[in-house]
Amino acid sequence: MYKTTNRFISAAAIAITVLQFTISSCKSELTYVNPDSGTSKTPVSFSGNVITTRVNGSNWEDKDPIGIFMIKTGETLSPLSIADSANNKKYIFSQSNQAIVPATSKDTIYYPAKDKVDFIAYYPYTTRISNFSIPVNVSNQSVQANVDLLYSNNLKNIGLTTESQKLSFEHKLTKLKLVLTRGTGITAEQMQGAIVTIENIPVKGILSLAAGELSVDNTSSTTLTLKTTTSGESAEAIILPGSSLNKTICLTTRSGVKRVYTVKEENWAAKTEYQYTLSVERQIVPTVLEAEITPWTDGGNVTMNQNDKEENANTWDGASYDTSWYNAEGTSFTLHTAAELAGFAHLVNINLITFKNKTINLQANINLGNYNWIPIASASTSSIFEGTFDGNYHTIFGLTFSEQSSDIGIGLFTQNNGIIKNLTVDGNFTVNYTGTKTSAIYGGIAGINTGSIIRCKNYIKINSGETDKAFTMLAIGGICGRNTGGSSMLDCQNYGTINYTTTKMVKGSPLYVGGITAFNQGNTTGCDNNSLISVTGGRTQVGGIAGFCGGGSNIENCTNSGSIQGTTNVDSCFVGGIAGSASTTTGSCLIKSSSNSAAITATGPAFAGIGGGIIGYMKSGTLVGSSAHLMHATVSANSFSGGIAGYFIEKANNAVYLDCDNNGLPLKWIGNNIGKNYNSGAVNESN
Repeated sequence: MYKTTNRFISAAAIAITVLQFTISSCKSELTYVNPDSGTSKTPVSFSGNVITTRVNGSNWEDKDPIGIFMIKTGETLSPLSIADSANNKKYIFSQSNQAIVPATSKDTIYYPAKDKVDFIAYYPYTTRISNFSIPVNVSNQSVQANVDLLYSNNLKNIGLTTESQKLSFEHKLTKLKLVLTRGTGITAEQMQGAIVTIENIPVKGILSLAAGELSVDNTSSTTLTLKTTTSGESAEAIILPGSSLNKTICLTTRSGVKRVYTVKEENWAAKTEYQYTLSVERQIVPTVLEAEITPWTDGGNVTMNQNDKEENANTWDGASYDTSWYNAEGTSFTLHTAAELAGFAHLVNINLITFKNKTINLQANINLGNYNWIPIASASTSSIFEGTFDGNYHTIFGLTFSEQSSDIGIGLFTQNNGIIKNLTVDGNFTVNYTGTKTSAIYGGIAGINTGSIIRCKNYIKINSGETDKAFTMLAIGGICGRNTGGSSMLDCQNYGTINYTTTKMVKGSPLYVGGITAFNQGNTTGCDNNSLISVTGGRTQVGGIAGFCGGGSNIENCTNSGSIQGTTNVDSCFVGGIAGSASTTTGSCLIKSSSNSAAITATGPAFAGIGGGIIGYMKSGTLVGSSAHLMHATVSANSFSGGIAGYFIEKANNAVYLDCDNNGLPLKWIGNNIGKNYNSGAVNESN
């Protein structure tokens, strides 16, 4: 949940109004068991209402989680100041009761019998607290209720009473809202799926609960993708407050039109919402954009200058190729046309040039026209790519593969042995392998990655083919099909849907599907899946980031916000927000600092449909820590379901650590654990 107001405040407004919403304690009987024990039996129960309006409505949302501390009055939050063990107690809003209630009976806070106390509260609740500070990460804007950060410390010197108490919260972050308007020559279709980013902006920080102060980690600066409506009419983000001078906002339409805007005000202030109206024109027209500021707090008008640039995709004819740009002595080459890109593929596939220690720079958007693309570094010619391909943040549109017979790895590249970076691919193709091999591996950027893929995005939609093959193994990934040991993927994003159904894969035939990679044995860091994945058939293993994790797999700082669905009638079905399943006999599979905010569904035969908010099935050697199944996220499975893990084999070097968070459903962390507590089976990392 996050809040704002709907009205604009003029530049002349000087007074700063702190937005706050109120939590009021219900009146109750004063009941003592033993006054000398120091604790009463009068619970601090809360009801809640929002004083000012907010984007998601005027009230709390069901199951919104809040963390509350009760400390000795006048003292600073510390281990010694905690009163009656009221240390980060979890409360949630109950829609049915219209009250804020303890998440469990063990979370109930009772008034002290004699002493007075202070209260500190924050939203959203987390268990990842170190030295009474919580980590803040705004890198995933897909569900803004999970990004917002609220803090309250106004309740002080409170004694046992039946009087209502009010917790007044304030925003600690900054809100940006962008209204995107179409100018002359820009169609509604062109704006659909537009991408809006802010360059070089920090995304991590730490909130001190004791002081209520937010520290920004400026070393975490990266390109932040805003949440944009499907129609491309608006975008928004909740960001860390700080310097905004000369920050760059970039808008790119799916058709390749780019616009770049430069921010001129000095700072984006905390508790403040900034609204900009951006006009996207076909022609370059100098414009001055006025930004209106609305509470969160009052402020004034600011000006943003626009620097426009248009790049139209160069279209391929499906046959021609141009290699005139290449010379054997050169180390850096530039591609501007689709024919030159096809020429690059020809040099690798036919001339067997590896481009080792050489760099290819793409300097324009390319449209392959939905003609059949023969992957670069085709296995059929024993060619390899060992150089650097820098897309320079351009897009290759119209990528498809109508002939799928010669290569086991199918993508823009069959196999990457070098570095591919700063590239977006877009297209639509069906899985319709007709070759003699019994296994196939698909990926938007590369079928197989044995090198590095950095800051790449996939928008390709992958669907089932009309003619199906009885694969013994099939792997489909948004970025790459298989990420091998020692390889890496960094800051990649998938926006392409995957809808695949097969009836010919028999029991024991694995079907691996992942938003980033289907089969992970390398390092996958800072990657996000933002789209639906729906899979049916075989031994289904599907995850928002990886379908399966093997030995040496490391997934860190990744997020899933797309619905993940897996179904099978012939074998097991393992589905997870981050990974479908994991197993290794050597080393370990690590999932760390990752989160799921979407619906996970697993359907299989009896005792075989297993789903988890983070991972579906933990067979052996798998460690899950500092990860979160976020509020409003759900897991549904016909056998076992858990907020963190669906099924956990004990005594197999597996571990779910207690620094994880589960604010979604089900409340139970590990689906097959029979302990009495929601987090039964989880352990401290030191264990």
